[in-house]
Amino acid sequence: MKNWNIIGKVKAILLILLFLPNLIFPIPTIQEIEIGMALIPLIFASFAIPFITNLNKTFFNAVLEKPNWNDNPLNIKSPLSFFQFTAYFFLSLGISLIIGSGIRYGIFQEIGVITISFGIGILIGIHLTLRWKKE
Repeated sequence: MKNWNIIGKVKAILLILLFLPNLIFPIPTIQEIEIGMALIPLIFASFAIPFITNLNKTFFNAVLEKPNWNDNPLNIKSPLSFFQFTAYFFLSLGISLIIGSGIRYGIFQEIGVITISFGIGILIGIHLTLRWKKE
C-alpha cells in the first residue's frame, strides 16, 4: 500500500465506496437462482477477455502487459489494467452482497456468487491473455 501512487489510492477508495452500499443496504433475493449458473459468467469472461484484448491490440495498437495496480484503468493503450480493475470491482460487489444479505436478511445471496464468478473469470481471462501472448 505504501508503493501506491495517486491512481492506486483513488481506485482503492472507489472500490471501498462501492463496497459499502451493498454491505449496509443489500438487495433481498429476487428469485431462486441455481448455483450452477455461476459457471456461465466464469467461462464467458475467461474466453471473452483474451478475444477483446486481442481486438484492442489489433485495432488500437494496445500493449498487452501484466497490469499493475497503479496503472490508469481508462488508458486505451493498456486494456488489461481496465479489466483488472473491473475484476476487482465485481469481486468486491459480490462479496459485499453476500455479507450484507447474510447479516441483514439471514440469507445466502446467489447473485453475489455469480458476480464473484464473473470477477474470477475476468482474472482468468487476463492470465490466459498473458500466457497466450508469450507463445
